Amino acid sequence: MELSWNAVADADASYQVYINGNLVATTKSTKFVATALEPGRAYTFNVKTIKGDVASDASTTVSQTTMPLNFGVDEEDRIPYLYLVREQGTTPRTLPLYYHDLANPNAIIRYWVDGEAFTPTDNTITFSSKGEHTLRIEIEETATRKWEIQYKLNVD
Repeated sequence: MELSWNAVADADASYQVYINGNLVATTKSTKFVATALEPGRAYTFNVKTIKGDVASDASTTVSQTTMPLNFGVDEEDRIPYLYLVREQGTTPRTLPLYYHDLANPNAIIRYWVDGEAFTPTDNTITFSSKGEHTLRIEIEETATRKWEIQYKLNVD
């Protein structure tokens, strides 16, 4: 889930992000990407503004349910895929790593861009340039559920 909110006037303010009532992050940014969420599960989100030692009341609660799996957890046809890669293999230069049909949000995932091992930053991959790139992904959801996925991408 990608959350965003309006900034307060104080440039020194920070924000605390809560998921299901639990503090998960403090940030200076006015956006946050909630990762490792389970498919088909309801979540609540709140934000508090922090100025010095003073916290605001929590924002209005936002409730959202993640998308369910297309296939059952143990169905052979289930293959996780990146949600924001378009049908023709086009993708934005900065690609958020949102998965669909990934049953285990804590799966071990490794990435290679153009044959080089790559470690995502803030759950995104930013490609070095526009044009054609190869993205290889290894996903180990459990000891017996593993995939190797390769995308031929046209980065716009």
